[in-house]
Order: sequence, then structure tokens, then C-alpha cells
Amino acid sequence: ATITLTIRLVKSIEYSNVKHLILKDVSSTTLVDDLIQTIEEKIATTSSLSVLKNKKLDTLKIYTRPQGMKPDNLSINFDDDASLILSSGHTLNDYNIENETELSYFNLEEYLAFKVNPIRRIS
Repeated sequence: ATITLTIRLVKSIEYSNVKHLILKDVSSTTLVDDLIQTIEEKIATTSSLSVLKNKKLDTLKIYTRPQGMKPDNLSINFDDDASLILSSGHTLNDYNIENETELSYFNLEEYLAFKVNPIRRIS
């Protein structure tokens, strides 16, 4: 089956600076690594995403599932890292990712630092 995903490309967690990327016709058997490669290709070739070209994004995490509760944070779901962060070598099916699931793609080091000191800034 193919699904549509919304990817929240997180430029800055503290400024809640996010770009959205809609990916259609994604196979539910796609490997996490292949999805990341697709996202990186879109960032490299889509002019509206050019602000992210030099940003090191390296981690995918489930933001929300269809009809699920939206997290308080506009860029990343801070709950349950162990089950919501997608690991290399797994498929989307392994995480029960279904049509219209939203994922966040971000820099893990910045995320972990923000969790320790969650200061929100206004641009």
C-alpha cells in the first residue's frame, strides 16, 4: 500500500522554525534510511526548502498519527523517544506508520540539548 506523509523539516526547535514537505505515494515497506534519502533529495532540489540545504538533519520521529492528539510543541513531539524515533534498518510498517502520519525530521543533538534546556525564542 502507498501512503501520504507530512514531514516537518525542523530548522530550529527553539524558534519553532519548520518547513513542511508532503510526500505522496510512499510505500509502507520503505526503509527509514530510504525515506531519509528521499527527504534529503527533496531538500536539495526544492527551492522553497533551500534554507535547509546547509542544516544537518539526521533523525525522524513520529509527530502525530491520523486522528491522534497534536503535541503541544509545533515542531517535535517530545514524548516517548524510545518508540517514536525511527531507527535505521526498519520499515515504516515496523512503526505502524499509516496514511497521513506526520513525522518530524530534525537534528538529534539540538533536540537533546533543547530537552535539557527548553527555552523558546521568538524571532
